[in-house]
Amino acid sequence: MIFQDIGNSDDGQAGSILDDKSVANYFVTESQFNFLTSTLRKLTGIHLEYGSKNLSLVSSRMNKLVIRRKVPSLESCIKSLRKGDARITREFVSIMTTNTTAFFREREHFDWLSTNLSALLQEKKSSGDRDFRIWCSAASTGQEVYTILIILLEAGLDLAYFNLHFLATDIDLAVLNTASKGIYAESNFETVPALLREKYFSPSNSHKLNGERTFKLKREYRNLVHFAPFNLMNSPFPFQHSFDLIFCRNVLIYFDFETSENIIKQSLSVLKREGLLFLGHSESGFVKQIPMMEQVVHSLYRKSKIS
Repeated sequence: MIFQDIGNSDDGQAGSILDDKSVANYFVTESQFNFLTSTLRKLTGIHLEYGSKNLSLVSSRMNKLVIRRKVPSLESCIKSLRKGDARITREFVSIMTTNTTAFFREREHFDWLSTNLSALLQEKKSSGDRDFRIWCSAASTGQEVYTILIILLEAGLDLAYFNLHFLATDIDLAVLNTASKGIYAESNFETVPALLREKYFSPSNSHKLNGERTFKLKREYRNLVHFAPFNLMNSPFPFQHSFDLIFCRNVLIYFDFETSENIIKQSLSVLKREGLLFLGHSESGFVKQIPMMEQVVHSLYRKSKIS
């Protein structure tokens, strides 16, 4: 598969399709809910059961879509979806996708990687393998991606020796666009040590987000990551090369068990032997019935040698 390159654009303001403050007052009916959630599941695999909580969620996000599209009603949005309008379908996926992320979220994984990366790299050197391949499959707005990159560099990844191939994907083009810019409001850095922020980011005097000053990842680091759109429902995964590390954290919780299990199996199919698969802390229950996986620490798994 040839991925569309999102690029590392320097212009435009980082943001999200969910930034609108105003909300319309439409409330989806049960039949509308069923159509919208079945469409969402078909497009993304995300499963939302009918109930008051999800009814409110879908209503709220569809109201924002009505406002964003400047259309007269919720039904007009739904009609466009039924017709397969490409633009509104893309915006529908974007607005319905939850994009919760933060720097150094679920830090235990990064602490483990910091401690053990040297041994992992030494094994690769011993085998003569100079390609170090990483995939972050739910990149969102990029905070997790850049946390991974910073941890690798701080832990001693030698870019003069290893060829780093870092792929970061998401189904949502809007958040990928934000991620590729690497611009974040100051409040995002509460979990980032000051020395790391100073080393990897520069003040972005030309950008403000909600009145806050912003910081931008330095170009030499942004250029180390390739951002591209990808749907985890694609099967089989179409990668030419296997990965040493796969991060698929806090995305399986939006799928049903069967879909989550299939995503893990597909991830294993593109993970090198003894490669590492990182899941979210609440997602370890999805791997109990899957062979070829050895637990390293909580929600971190190694693909077995024999596979």
